[in-house]
Order: sequence, then C-alpha cells, then structure tokens
Amino acid sequence: MKHVNWKYAAWLLLYLATISTIVLVLLQVRQGVQDTGRDSKRQQQWLEWVEAARLQASGEGPVQRRVPQAEAPPLTLLMEDYFLVCVGTSCILATALFLTLMFLVQGSYNRRPATNAEPSGETDYGR
Repeated sequence: MKHVNWKYAAWLLLYLATISTIVLVLLQVRQGVQDTGRDSKRQQQWLEWVEAARLQASGEGPVQRRVPQAEAPPLTLLMEDYFLVCVGTSCILATALFLTLMFLVQGSYNRRPATNAEPSGETDYGR
C-alpha cells in the first residue's frame, strides 16, 4: 500500500510542477508584452500594418482583408484583456493531456503478467 501512495504523490508533484510551469511562463509572457506593448515603435508598426490591411481591403492588394478594429496588436489585447481566459484554458488542456498520459503510462507499467497455468481441457459447453 505504501508503494501506491508514493506513486500517487509523485504524479501529484509532477502535475503541480506542470501547471506551475505553465502559469509562470504565461506570467512572464504577459510581463514582456506589457513592457513592450506600450512602446511607440511597436505601436507604430501595428498602425502601419493596419494601414496596409486597409489598402488591401480596398482591393489594391493581393488579397482582400478585413481591417482590424483594434487599437493595439493582438498579443497585447490577449495578454491584457483575456489573460485569465488564457490561463484557465491552458490549465484545462494541460490537465486533460496530463491525465491521458498518466493513464497510458500507468496502464503500461501496471500490466499483469500472463499466468502459466495449463488448460484443464474441461469446458462448460454441452452441459
């Protein structure tokens, strides 16, 4: 019974490490976006791209685009306005993947060996 408890404790620690890593990486990305998101050079590049998309929307470009309505680049909006949605979705998907892998790994290690019992030849058919 102790072996099972240690196994589950190891899985729990691995799961917590996975979720913690995901949250910390998202926090780091958010911080980086907030540091550079308000940069005038980045904002200018975004406005130039919106202007190019506006020209393509008018039929003068190789493809017809819809003009973005946002004032800021998409990553900036995602990390500022929808950060909790990103964290929640990432944690849910990581949990599903982790549980699937845990199931597969445990299934491969917990396989019971085949018994070497000889068949007796008796059957219940015909009784």
